[in-house]
Amino acid sequence: MPKNIGELIAAIITGTIGEPSTDNLTTIAFPLLNSGAGALAWWRIRNSALRDTEIAQELHQAYRLHTLQAAVKELEISQLFALLNGSSICQGE
Repeated sequence: MPKNIGELIAAIITGTIGEPSTDNLTTIAFPLLNSGAGALAWWRIRNSALRDTEIAQELHQAYRLHTLQAAVKELEISQLFALLNGSSICQGE
């Protein structure tokens, strides 16, 4: 059994703890959400019995937010490359 919150977070995210208890999930949820890693915990519990708990829904929201942010960043990078390809910066002289 993990000895501290850091070990508990690592065990849940890596899957070495198996399905966490509701108490374990509640213990790590806020540190994960505050660090931007809540989506990782959601990914681990998405197919478990915990998926419908209130705390799991907060983790699911974090996952949705991270998914949207990644899509926006992907679009921004694509637009940046399009601009660079159209400029003299990326063209040989």
